[in-house]
Amino acid sequence: MRIYYYLWQIPAWRLANKLNREFNFDVAHHITFGNYWIPSFIGAFLPVKFIWGPLGGGQRVPWVFFREYTLRGKVSEITRDIAQWFGRNILFPHGRCLGKASAILVCNRETQNKIPRRFLNKVYLFPINGISENELTKESPKSRANKDDFTVLTAGRLDRVKGFSIAIRAFSVFAQKFPQSRLEIIGQGQEKARLKQLTKRLKIEEKVYFISWLTREELLLKMQQCDAFLFPSLRDGGGAVVVEAMASAKPVICLDIGGPGFHIDKDWGIKIAPLSFDYAIRELAKALERIYLNEELRIQICRAARRRAQDFYLWDRLGEQLQKIYDEIR
Repeated sequence: MRIYYYLWQIPAWRLANKLNREFNFDVAHHITFGNYWIPSFIGAFLPVKFIWGPLGGGQRVPWVFFREYTLRGKVSEITRDIAQWFGRNILFPHGRCLGKASAILVCNRETQNKIPRRFLNKVYLFPINGISENELTKESPKSRANKDDFTVLTAGRLDRVKGFSIAIRAFSVFAQKFPQSRLEIIGQGQEKARLKQLTKRLKIEEKVYFISWLTREELLLKMQQCDAFLFPSLRDGGGAVVVEAMASAKPVICLDIGGPGFHIDKDWGIKIAPLSFDYAIRELAKALERIYLNEELRIQICRAARRRAQDFYLWDRLGEQLQKIYDEIR
């Protein structure tokens, strides 16, 4: 697929060149495949100003989590790293894109760190995820009716890279102290059977509920009904569900990696440094405990999360940010 995308850009550039002779474009904005290491022929060769991104792809699975991977999974991650190196250093015309771009938008700090230092003056942190006005929850955060009951929600494609096994392990530690809690996992994918087996080994199968894929409206409603959103993804460039949970006025607990690490700050969520496997499990469980025990803190984070979603992640706000970038490069 990536090879096809690279080759597809040759006829795309030819068409763009033809259209430019007719319309005389002011700027070419290549949103791209989402990976900084796959170059843009249009950006490199079309004789107009060029905006590149938002780009991701710089994030990697921390090696401390490789114990969760099969041999095949480890080989896949290593192959991805090699492909990225090849794209950065060998693929023509990656370097020309970096040099010619007037603005380079990146969606996480790991990708920002992959951009050579001489080009950092034109790099902008810009999310790939947003929210609509009508998707912001209208309800103010409320105290839990039953102080013992506590629902933790997580959602996404059931893929190993999403870290659902990490979420289950952290919840297991938390549930030992607070047995009336429950974990709801929304999504479908090849990891489902393995995750169910993990809940049995940890003896928490009666506390973990697997829910098939929901519509966006149904997912947002589920988010509004939970007490905390747990999303320890290992390599997410964006993490749309994190923004959706913030818009639902819920505290997000995640790893300080990729898009989720970029989205979340201490005022509207809790993020854990991926220092080691055991450390991450322990600290994620402690974060759940903090939210469970401190109702005032939970409500405070809920309010701040919704405010952050409204102030920064509404599509209109992102459009205004993009307009400023366009104005700057004129």
